[in-house]
Amino acid sequence: MITIVIDEYDAAIKHYVEDLGFTLIEDSTLTPDKRWVVMAPSDQGARILLANCLLYTSPSPRDAHES
Repeated sequence: MITIVIDEYDAAIKHYVEDLGFTLIEDSTLTPDKRWVVMAPSDQGARILLANCLLYTSPSPRDAHES
């Protein structure tokens, strides 16, 4: 599975389905902010996981010094 970092689930799903013709394989809510979204270009193609970049940000070095 390939992971693609996105900034918003619904907009990304719309783009992949409507603009690129991908199939939505799974869209499951894991937490109120996190979903498991899997797309594929075809039934037999590679799977793509859409991961929300806002949930995977790490603190900047400046933030670490302010703690």
